[in-house]
Amino acid sequence: MEEKLYTVKAFATLTGVTERTLRYYDRMGLLIPSHYNEKGHRLYGSEEIHKIQKILTLKYLGCSLTEIKESLIETKENRLKDTLNQQKEMLEKKRKEIEFVIQSIDKVEKLVGNNEVNDDLLLALIYSIQHEEAHREYLSKFFSESFVHKVFMEHMPLEERDELESQLIEDLKKLQELHANGFQPEDQEVQAVTNQIYDRLSDLMSPNFQKEFDNLKDFDEDAFIFSYLPKDVELFIEKAFDITIEQSQEDTADDSDSSKIN
Repeated sequence: MEEKLYTVKAFATLTGVTERTLRYYDRMGLLIPSHYNEKGHRLYGSEEIHKIQKILTLKYLGCSLTEIKESLIETKENRLKDTLNQQKEMLEKKRKEIEFVIQSIDKVEKLVGNNEVNDDLLLALIYSIQHEEAHREYLSKFFSESFVHKVFMEHMPLEERDELESQLIEDLKKLQELHANGFQPEDQEVQAVTNQIYDRLSDLMSPNFQKEFDNLKDFDEDAFIFSYLPKDVELFIEKAFDITIEQSQEDTADDSDSSKIN
């Protein structure tokens, strides 16, 4: 029985692969037609049908065209099985990455709620979640374990942690807005917000908050790892906190002097 042959167009219709893709597969040596007509046009037969099924299956599994080509021409026993195992490992890793991204987005949506948050702050939140483990490892080199636990609020019930994180996000949003509206770090409106943040963090990380905070402020941080917001906003917030901390230290010293007098 004479083998049935298909033109490029007919083979494309039969397999669901575009003519352009078939021509590309031919050029790269992945699927070369076994026949040509008298005019030199490509013709595909049963061998190509079997081969395109393999190609489409491996492509469905996420293999690259280079990997597919190697799998089809490799004569080594269990080559395809090895490829499938490698592909499974890669897909499992990708699945974990996708799950982590989804969890990150879910967390940001939960923290932000219905509040309007600009793109910079939104991306900063995602970035901080994405690099949380790297931050934890880096800070552990410089600070006590208990302090690092408190920085990441690991000692708090989940609901309280979410509430505090939402409050801090709202505080940062206010600082961004004040900066955008031309306020200066020393202005009363700015200091009201930074004092509020300082009080929240003081409650969170007491009793050694001031000592650890001074270390945190002075340590040589990695600019890339800890860069969440645009540089001008970061500098604005940093200057505002310097003023807040200085005032807090003066107040503490005054209280200490008053206590000695009494």
